[in-house]
Amino acid sequence: MYLRHSKVKKNGKTHSYWRLVKSERVGSKVRQVTVAQLGELNAEGRAKAKELAEHFLGHDAEQRKLFEDTEKRGPLKVLLDKVRVERGRSFGDVWLAWQLWKALGLDCFCEAKLEAGREKVPWPEVAAILALAPLCEPSSELHIAEDWYRRTALKDILGVAPDLVHHTRLYRGLDRLLPHKAALESHLRQRYGELFALDFDLLLYDVTSTYFEGDAARIVEGLESLKRRLERARKPADRTQVERQIGRLLERNRRAAAKYRISVEEDSQRASGVRLVWSVNEAWSDWAELTEGT
Repeated sequence: MYLRHSKVKKNGKTHSYWRLVKSERVGSKVRQVTVAQLGELNAEGRAKAKELAEHFLGHDAEQRKLFEDTEKRGPLKVLLDKVRVERGRSFGDVWLAWQLWKALGLDCFCEAKLEAGREKVPWPEVAAILALAPLCEPSSELHIAEDWYRRTALKDILGVAPDLVHHTRLYRGLDRLLPHKAALESHLRQRYGELFALDFDLLLYDVTSTYFEGDAARIVEGLESLKRRLERARKPADRTQVERQIGRLLERNRRAAAKYRISVEEDSQRASGVRLVWSVNEAWSDWAELTEGT
């Protein structure tokens, strides 16, 4: 969800009206749906925005109010040539994801379901990392631990040092969450219904490997079909045309194309004069795990 505004001229004055909208997919198109009208965000508008924020996020004593008056300070002198940025980390996306995590009550759910032990990192924090990372930058657990987490401000939000976040701990976190899958679905369905007054069913499933494996299966099917046609051919095949067919097959499934080593070789014992040879590139699996998941 995000804010949009429209300007209206009335009695010679320009007024800006704000609304909270969300995107919904209808078929192949995405349309914007208004969740709430916020008005001009004057005194009345600020009250509506505050009420809406409390509805979604609840009362948070530690969070600075949206329209809180800040302390007035005098001017400060800044030497621009001395200003520099060090160790920049992304904050906005992870902070918003963290607010959504709390708005859905998942922090309380995990604290109640995941029992504390002698682990260095509490399991509710591990669960939060596992949920927030795909929302901000979909990737594998290995990529989360070795790259993504260190580039974000989650260390300051969760209080978990980067050296304590490794893929083994994240995989163990998934094992801890799995027994509570049914309870988690029930909790999310109830909380989502409370927020948006909807009646619906919820099903959680994992699609991290579907994209790659689906593409790989289509490539194998296409290669096997082309191989059979070359074996049954009764006249010489055009090698250039065969290579173009392979190229079109890999183009349609380009994300998994690097998994295979493919070559067209001469074969005088066949009527087609050529044969198709292909093998699996084992290094592709490591690349897939690091970038998109296995």
